[in-house]
Amino acid sequence: MRVLPGCLVLSARTFASEKTAPARLARHPDFASWPLLVLSDDAERATRSTTNFLWTTFTRFDPAADLHGAKVELVHNHASFTPPIALDARIKPWYPIELFCDDATAALVTRRWKEYFPRALEMGDSARGHLD
Repeated sequence: MRVLPGCLVLSARTFASEKTAPARLARHPDFASWPLLVLSDDAERATRSTTNFLWTTFTRFDPAADLHGAKVELVHNHASFTPPIALDARIKPWYPIELFCDDATAALVTRRWKEYFPRALEMGDSARGHLD
């Protein structure tokens, strides 16, 4: 799914079942015209909103391990990636589960918000504190 110009978000099998997918897709000729590929567990969810895209991409990849290019060279001791660059933004087996606020805690915070923050700090929506 196209989310931004030049960026293609792809649903992929789980990291545990296909660890080499990003490197393989970055080298695949069908993706040569895309500067950036993002592998996601659920591309539809990841592209539902800008918030979803940013959250599911940049909280689920390790720049030291999850960047792959069509070609990678060492230039002056720095990795140089030839596009497309693939980010592996799939959930890894060692990541913690996504957390959600329970209804009782959300009600307590809503009820006591002005006590916690008396200087008119706007309260966010706890129901939207997670992805769609």
